[in-house]
Amino acid sequence: MSRNAGRSFLIALVLVSAVLAACGRSREVASPTPRPLLTPVPTRTPMRLATATPSATPVPTLSPTAAEPPSPTPEPAPSATPRPANRATASARLNVRTGPGLVYPVITTLLAGEQVTVLAQSADGTWLHVRLADGRTGWVARAFTNFKVEVAVAASVPPTPTPSPSPTPPPGRETSGAPSPSEELTPSPRGKLVFQVAPGGPIYVINADGSGLRRVAEAGLDPTWSPDGSRIAFVDWRTPAGIYVVNADGSGLYRLFDGQLIRHPDWSPDGKRIIFTWQKGGRLQDEEVCFGFFGCFVIPADPFWRLALVSVPDGALRELRSDLRSFSPSWNAGGVEVVYRGDPPFGRGIALRRWRVAYDSDARADARLLLADPRARDPRWCANGQIALTYRQHDHWEIYVVNDDGSGLRRLTFNDPLSFEPPADNVAPAWSPDCRQIAFLSNRDGLWRIYVMNADGSNQRPMFGDRLDFLGLTYTGYDDRVLDWVDDGP
Repeated sequence: MSRNAGRSFLIALVLVSAVLAACGRSREVASPTPRPLLTPVPTRTPMRLATATPSATPVPTLSPTAAEPPSPTPEPAPSATPRPANRATASARLNVRTGPGLVYPVITTLLAGEQVTVLAQSADGTWLHVRLADGRTGWVARAFTNFKVEVAVAASVPPTPTPSPSPTPPPGRETSGAPSPSEELTPSPRGKLVFQVAPGGPIYVINADGSGLRRVAEAGLDPTWSPDGSRIAFVDWRTPAGIYVVNADGSGLYRLFDGQLIRHPDWSPDGKRIIFTWQKGGRLQDEEVCFGFFGCFVIPADPFWRLALVSVPDGALRELRSDLRSFSPSWNAGGVEVVYRGDPPFGRGIALRRWRVAYDSDARADARLLLADPRARDPRWCANGQIALTYRQHDHWEIYVVNDDGSGLRRLTFNDPLSFEPPADNVAPAWSPDCRQIAFLSNRDGLWRIYVMNADGSNQRPMFGDRLDFLGLTYTGYDDRVLDWVDDGP
């Protein structure tokens, strides 16, 4: 019994110790569970945020930007205020000359927008003495700048240049009394021209040799000479609109006839009448026509342009029974017939027609068809029996001539068909008084200039070089009668 009791005690002791050992192991394993590694994480994150905020706080970086902007602000004050008084800007391509006038040679050319410093002005205020950006000085026409300030008159002006003598031929060259072929083809121009800068722009007179340029009208279009060259008739569309007459020197301006929308006046050879075209009747505005459920259609405007005569002595008007669309009338040398651009006999279109002007005649029935070609425009009749005209050549304009019986249409101006440049336009022909030459407008040099050629188209050349470039001549394509040429007496 005692042995059994001792064995039972030992077994119980072993079991108790095993239980105690198991409890000790479980307590050791459980201790890592609340790992303190998790607690530092929250402590570290707030520390990063706290240290980051101060690093961002250097908001003082705003202080340099706030302090520096004021520094540029004072700059505009000196740059803008004092300078407009002596700075001029070219409003178009503008020649700079050695003196105040077109007779002085060109130093250089300003482009539109270029600025120069104004030093002084001419006595009449029309020319400015300027300093260029490179330090050179010269003169420019005031009208083609934005300069409006009055400045001191120049103390001195360069002397007017005299034409240089013709060069002496080198030794050994044959110098017979006969003119060279080029001289023979180039008769000395005589007479004087009147021309418009643009439709509605200034009108100028200039001698055929390039001298005596002067403005005779502030604004107008389609100028024409009186037969004796003493007066000029032109149209002004401004109120009060009509046909105006002015003396060749720009004096004595008066309105001969009061009328709206007038074009192409031409003075009769006897000086007593002026023929012109004006808008008279027709459909002046687009009209909308509706046909029930078929919808509405717009009929475009179709105004009529009729011929009329005005008496120069008293301004009396005589309306002529002409085509519904009659443009650009031009008298013949006898003052009995006119050639004009009008309606063809049948159907719509445009044709050159010749008509004996009579008050009891109707051009729609009596005018003779010369050229049934809608490309022919602005006919100008000369005493040699030829008619010069502007002709639409595909995508540009050329000068043609045709006999006054409608035969012999031929072209006088040409463009190089192999050129990669756009073709130039040659427009608005005007006969010289002796019918030996034709003046016309061309943009073959990149800008519009007055050219001249012989009646057969030979020896085409700029009539005045670049001396009129500062005016900015313009052609619109609406039958502009830019030029007219008259004799200045024996």
